[in-house]
Amino acid sequence: MQQVTQHPTLYLLSLLLPTECECSLLEKTTYQIRCPDFVTAFYVWNRRMLCIYPLLRPGDMVEVIGDNFYHKSNPLP
Repeated sequence: MQQVTQHPTLYLLSLLLPTECECSLLEKTTYQIRCPDFVTAFYVWNRRMLCIYPLLRPGDMVEVIGDNFYHKSNPLP
């Protein structure tokens, strides 16, 4: 939780994501979102363009992980 309070983007993502998902920052440019199941992870991945990308900076990436689900975006232009 301390990482969320120190990083404004993580805080905003925690407000947007489903309550059962957790977000953390890896390597200063990769936001890892962990979801408990395939359906939730798939939903988060499909909504990334409208909900997540507007909060990120150029070069940032999103990684979504769920049960039998893994996708990682390319760096934002």
